[in-house]
Amino acid sequence: GGERAGGPKHVKKPAQPSAGATAGLLVVCGGRNSAPYDALQALSCVECFEPAAFAWRPLPSMLQARSSAGAAFVGSYLYVCGGSCRIGGHMQVRASAECLDLSRRRNMDSKAGLPAWELLEMPVGCCFGAVASLAGKVYVCGGSTGRSRVPLQDVHRLDHFHRVSKIKTFGDSQVAERSHWQALPPLRAQRFGASAAAVEF
Repeated sequence: GGERAGGPKHVKKPAQPSAGATAGLLVVCGGRNSAPYDALQALSCVECFEPAAFAWRPLPSMLQARSSAGAAFVGSYLYVCGGSCRIGGHMQVRASAECLDLSRRRNMDSKAGLPAWELLEMPVGCCFGAVASLAGKVYVCGGSTGRSRVPLQDVHRLDHFHRVSKIKTFGDSQVAERSHWQALPPLRAQRFGASAAAVEF
């Protein structure tokens, strides 16, 4: 959330954002404000840091505000999975993921050249899940069901290359009606707030 002295200015300073890195870019997504608990709000803003330019630049906001989500890249595609938000005064978990193709980022200074987010349904809503990618697939492990902080053992996998079978439209948003998530054997123990990394060998 902060920046070092003399470093590039980070426009937003969210708590509990998700982040991913690929091809010389660091992308920070969502998070929440720093208000008291009763006034907490999830954010949909997205920024990327370009080391070559030593600068932060805005990207299109996510379709849904979310904090405590997990993120991972598959090639140039950024996936942000789950998370939480405040709806009607109550904290709720997101049973959705979003996908952004950064290879379509033609001109960071022109809105016409910016890519668009794709919204995907998830089989289970969770926040604080561990997310990683390997061999063209996204893995979501554990997490929490929300305010009760009940930890999960669930593991689900999404095949990036066969992620959508049908699209439905809500207003200006497109949602995958049938996202191809596959349930995998559960973790040995319930856990949330964990981290995940994939090792290819």
